[in-house]
Amino acid sequence: MALFRARPLAAGCLVFILLVPPAFALDGLLLFLVPIIALCLSVGCFFLRRRAPYVALCLFLIFFAVALAFGRVALDRVLYREIDGAIGGERELTLRVEDVTYESNYNSEYTVKLVGVRGFAVLRADGELQPLPGSIIRGRFQVEARSFESYYEGQGTAYFAEGQRAILIPREIESVTSGAPSVSERLKALRTRAANRLRGAMEEGAGELSAAILLGDKSGLSDTVVRDFRRTGVSHLLAISGLHLVILAGVLDRFLYRLRIGKKPRVCLIMAFCVFYCLLSGASHSTLRAALMLCILYLAFLLRSDADPVTSLFFAGA
Repeated sequence: MALFRARPLAAGCLVFILLVPPAFALDGLLLFLVPIIALCLSVGCFFLRRRAPYVALCLFLIFFAVALAFGRVALDRVLYREIDGAIGGERELTLRVEDVTYESNYNSEYTVKLVGVRGFAVLRADGELQPLPGSIIRGRFQVEARSFESYYEGQGTAYFAEGQRAILIPREIESVTSGAPSVSERLKALRTRAANRLRGAMEEGAGELSAAILLGDKSGLSDTVVRDFRRTGVSHLLAISGLHLVILAGVLDRFLYRLRIGKKPRVCLIMAFCVFYCLLSGASHSTLRAALMLCILYLAFLLRSDADPVTSLFFAGA
């Protein structure tokens, strides 16, 4: 606990992280009972330690983390109760294809957004459908639970972590119309074009590695290369993380410095670059964590404050 003695924000973030999983397992009034108990304990401790404002700040942040964790789950259930209540039956739905998860000549799987109903879902269809990202599908679908015909252990949990509420099985397709691709799909297409440019500008092998290290596009890497990286213990270089982001941010900082741009405008531009690069490279967990922690570091400079790595790490985790 000495680690959090002078870090109330880090303590609050840790409480939030620890409480989110059990919050999903609670039902009914129990979901609201825990934050109420936390509030009572915080108020009681506050009155017992009125002369310790720092303790009061810690207690407030901890209560806020508890309320945020359980409030997040309660809001989630309210917003998505319509699709959750439809599991096990058939519904007339309009879907918008967000991403292609898996596609073959026999069966396919897509991430879809429900139009008119809050939430995302997994669309499982045969090989004949094969809609493009952005397509609008109207029809009648069987709504099944996330664990319906799981292909591997924990697949239902993986769907849940991605925000996908149910699995949809087509019963009758009325129409499939093309639509504008989503922002994520446009970023994915931009990443693919940039990766192809790298592959075309370099020798075979070097271009594939550059696309993987700089953009997170590993589609061109052979199994042999991935195996060699794993055996030598440097496979982490293929996953975009803090190492890649700090190097790129440093290069950009030196470039802007040569252009005689002031420190504060440079910091703002680098923060914008970190966010854009995170989205462009696919926003993996390692990239998202690095981008958040680096932005907090630069934000501390703008606010003329000190950046604490432990607090930044727990904030990014929360």
